Amino acid sequence: MFSKGAGNVLYKIDSDRLLRVRMNKEEGCIDSEQAYDGIVRQILPNLNPLEFVEVDEKKLKELDPDNTYGLSNIGQVTENLIKDYELVVEIKPKWASRPNPLTAGERESRMKLKNGFESERLFSGNSQDQIEEIAKLMDTDSKFITVFSKGEKVKVDSETVAPQVQKALQDSGVMATIKHYQLYCDPLDLQYIYPRIKDLNTDNASSRELQEAVSKIPKQGGDEATWQQLKDFGESLRSTELLYLYSLAMTLRDVSIFVRLSSSVEVKVVDADYKSLSRIHKWYASDCKLNNFHDPGTNR
Repeated sequence: MFSKGAGNVLYKIDSDRLLRVRMNKEEGCIDSEQAYDGIVRQILPNLNPLEFVEVDEKKLKELDPDNTYGLSNIGQVTENLIKDYELVVEIKPKWASRPNPLTAGERESRMKLKNGFESERLFSGNSQDQIEEIAKLMDTDSKFITVFSKGEKVKVDSETVAPQVQKALQDSGVMATIKHYQLYCDPLDLQYIYPRIKDLNTDNASSRELQEAVSKIPKQGGDEATWQQLKDFGESLRSTELLYLYSLAMTLRDVSIFVRLSSSVEVKVVDADYKSLSRIHKWYASDCKLNNFHDPGTNR
């Protein structure tokens, strides 16, 4: 095993390639992982290329002899982005903004409340804010940033490396893209929409319905959307569309970005996995706890 995440296990095929296999541990998977991947690639052109493969029972037994992870039979072969490069920085940018104050009131961002991580500074468009936040993550050994050299984790001089990472991210446009779609996928805030979506069917999610919802999002370009524009957009959506888009927002809040700073600069996005619609109740309970709100679904 190369590494394990919350929902996937990575196995090293060779120095250049990894096999990524999802753990079968939750209900309500989407009807087609391939179709979902295609939808995400429409909005994230920097997404790392991958190939879907079928993993037979013999191989699954070899990978997971004791069935510890309950692996699915669909895997993804993808590039090993850290391998033997001179310098690679992995950053988990997380939440691009605080909640919409028109529907959620004046609240701090989730990452600041939970981890003291001012993740919205990474998406601010202000170069100095971005550099300072990247440097702070490096200097405090934050779990939201990891630096590799020749495949090994290393410490670096943040004053030198943070500006390089910031420039690579800015030049790629990836942060602006992620922020645009995070905002439009969660235009109203979970507390505001939960009464409308809590009783919806979360089984057998449809990639067609997700595609239809995504197609309603305005194309990126020009000025960033105002809170009022986001509110108007959210109010125009059906309840099912709000649910599907919120799940996609959570995917976009969980991606990692690899910045290669070697002979050439390259920026790739990974871990854009489908988030089951059934998680909406767990996300709501977590949001209530974090903000000290009463959750009607608990005895608190």
